[in-house]
Order: sequence, then C-alpha cells, then structure tokens
Amino acid sequence: PNSSNVEQIRYTNTAKGIMNCRVEIQDYPIIHDNTYYFSYTIANRIKLLSIFEDYENKNLEVLFGLDDYFEFEQKNVKLVDYSILETYDAVILNEIHELSSVLINQLLNYVKKGGRLVVIPSSNIAYDSYNLFLSALNTNLISGKDTSEILIDEINFLSDVYSAAFENTRDEHILPRTNHYYKNSSFSRNKSITLLKSKNNFPLLNVTNYFLGDIYMFYFPHSKNLKTFNIHPVYIPTFYSIAL
Repeated sequence: PNSSNVEQIRYTNTAKGIMNCRVEIQDYPIIHDNTYYFSYTIANRIKLLSIFEDYENKNLEVLFGLDDYFEFEQKNVKLVDYSILETYDAVILNEIHELSSVLINQLLNYVKKGGRLVVIPSSNIAYDSYNLFLSALNTNLISGKDTSEILIDEINFLSDVYSAAFENTRDEHILPRTNHYYKNSSFSRNKSITLLKSKNNFPLLNVTNYFLGDIYMFYFPHSKNLKTFNIHPVYIPTFYSIAL
C-alpha cells in the first residue's frame, strides 16, 4: 500500500500511421481504472533527392543525411531514373548548368502530380534553358547576373516557410547577404510568392504553385555564397520548412 512501481514495456511497431494503444493491468480486487488508452503517430521517413551535375551538396548532406527523419539521396543528373521520381517527397535541383527539355518535362510532370521541387541555379547557367522552364511556371525570368554583395533585405514572415521560424525583424545585422545573384523580371501573369527579396528589390527566392505541387526557385547559386547565406540562421529553416 501507498507505494508505486515503474515497469518498462518493450514492443516493436511494424506499421506506419496512427497507433491506437491500450495498456491494462489486473489489480484484484480493484476492477476499475485498470485500463489506459493512448495513441501516437509513426510518420513515414521523408524521401529527398538532390540532383547534381559537378558535385554533391555537402551542406544538404549534413542537414538531411544525419537526420533519421529523412531519407536523403544525391544522384548525378546523368544517372537519375525518372521512372521513380514520384517516390520522392521533394526533389532538389542542385546547380545544374543547363536544363534539357527532357529534364524540364520530367520535373514539371513530377510537380504537377504533387511533388515539391527546389531549384538552385549554378553560377554559370544557360539562360535560355532556365527561362524556358520559368516561363512554363509564369514566374520571374532571368535577365542577367550580378556579382556584387547585396543584403537580403526582406523575408516573407507571413509565408508558410518562415512564419514559425523567425520573429519579424529588419535588423540589417542579422539579415543574410548574397554576393552572386541573378537579376530577374516579373510580369502581369506572375503567380509566384516572393519569400526572399534583395535590397534592390529583386526576388531571390520565389515559390510557385504548379497544379498539385510547388516549385521553390532560388535566384542565386549556393556554392558562391558559402560564407554568406549558407552559414546564416535562415538557411536551415528554409530547407526544413520546404522539406516538411
């Protein structure tokens, strides 16, 4: 009487989804309050694919590769099996120089069916191929390159990507910078939402809904910003929010 005992119950979950559970004890002559009900959810691992051309993305490998919640793969663009693209929750196009018509069509089809696509341009892109892709989305076309350092002056704190990650602030000392970005122009049919914008009013990250999916378009290469955006606190929540 007036004592307690802690027991461990070991079991293995063999399925994903919502687990409805019941623990019951026999404590005769007490026959009430002997059953405890509880539930929890076992989520499927989120599958991510990074498609690269010259090199794997080490930052993303550290971010997702060491997290058991994600199943992260990196494949060269020449070795991608497009037939299994739909098995990935999100695809990251990591600094491809030129987007072939086959690649564009496969990626648009993937997003159309509900996939999430992140596009990071290389530092030396084929403008025509990228603009062909962007024009299909009715989003900002690339018009030129600027290698001067610029402040990322505006973060869309009302967006799903950043609303839960940061407090609204315009302190220039804690805003990220980029030293290599692509100038881009909007037009009347633009249906994109700007998530990051430069001090000279160029969008640096847009999200565009395309049928059932979304495309996140960066307008700056990350390999040229290893000591700016890539090490800034905004980097991690940007990719985590998109992946989740």
